[in-house]
Amino acid sequence: MQPFIPEDLPIAAISQPSPEIIKASGEANRALARYDALVAHSPNPRLVLAPLTRREALLSSRIEGSQSTLNEVLQFEEDDGTAARGEKRDDLSEIRNYIAALNLGAATLAERPFSLHILKELHTRLLGAGSVRGKTKNPGNFRARQNWIGVPGMLQEQAAFVPPDPLLVPELMEKWARFYHADQPDILVQAAVLHAQFELIHPFEDGNGRLGRLIIPLFLYEKNAVGQPNFYLSAYLERRRDDYMAALKRLNARPGDWDNWARFFLRAVAAQATEDYQKTGRMMAIYEDMKSRFVDITRSRFAVPVLDAIFEKPVFSTRHIQKSLRQMDRPPSAPTLGSLLKKLVRHEVLQVGRTGLGRRAAIYVFGELMDLLDGE
Repeated sequence: MQPFIPEDLPIAAISQPSPEIIKASGEANRALARYDALVAHSPNPRLVLAPLTRREALLSSRIEGSQSTLNEVLQFEEDDGTAARGEKRDDLSEIRNYIAALNLGAATLAERPFSLHILKELHTRLLGAGSVRGKTKNPGNFRARQNWIGVPGMLQEQAAFVPPDPLLVPELMEKWARFYHADQPDILVQAAVLHAQFELIHPFEDGNGRLGRLIIPLFLYEKNAVGQPNFYLSAYLERRRDDYMAALKRLNARPGDWDNWARFFLRAVAAQATEDYQKTGRMMAIYEDMKSRFVDITRSRFAVPVLDAIFEKPVFSTRHIQKSLRQMDRPPSAPTLGSLLKKLVRHEVLQVGRTGLGRRAAIYVFGELMDLLDGE
């Protein structure tokens, strides 16, 4: 099979959108605007977005074959010394790197516009520290050799897809970056094209799928479609992985079926924005309910700051709470914090996920929020 040569951007086939695309775009834009308005008017957007960021890292990695759970991801963040070895540890390390890349992207866009240099920084973070599988894949650099997609050990002639010749990648990515910054009439259709074209170019040796999905919220944020770079599509794409891959595969033909892809992507945005609207509303309701319960149970001035820290990471150790409360004028002592958490456990607001032993810290679980995040 010969290497694929992507169509030039912008894609001529959808420069004049069909009635179906126009309708799907209207529905997606309305759903996204509704969700974004809810986040913007929440008392503290960071509290509802932090758990969704970790969920995105998990689900985007599942599309690539990871079998980890959200509970495992959060426990690994707290204490990676007791995590399983082998494939499981590699999975968890890569998910942790994905979270770091998401946070780096959000922080970087607050300072400077997106660029190919930033893209390479994100790739370095994604395949960097702790990634046994990624560190040999030339992190932060476009691929210098031909790769292909198929069953491990498959020859290029048998591959399902062969991306462009590596000599073409720098020029293709320059064109891709120009399209990223171009003014297009429909931002969501532009996002659909950007994501798919990135996957077709497959510019890196590894991590293209995860990085391609990571770009979506950054692009929508930079184009002012959302107020925070935290609208993620992987929950929808993971549930419909076969449809997602099939829609991308139809772009490999000549000409590619861009109309079908755009409609799939727009349906994904509409469905995910609707789901996130409902989930965020329930998260806000849980937060307001727990605010009064934490105060009633603990009778402590630290009740709400502790709740805030727990909302950011609903599987946690006391170390996480202490770090979160470090900026307070008079943060709680370790015994005070321990007593406060024990009261919440006794009232079944928190559960003990792992008992402390010696120097090994106890792990606590905020089950109500975890149930919401895990539920589909």
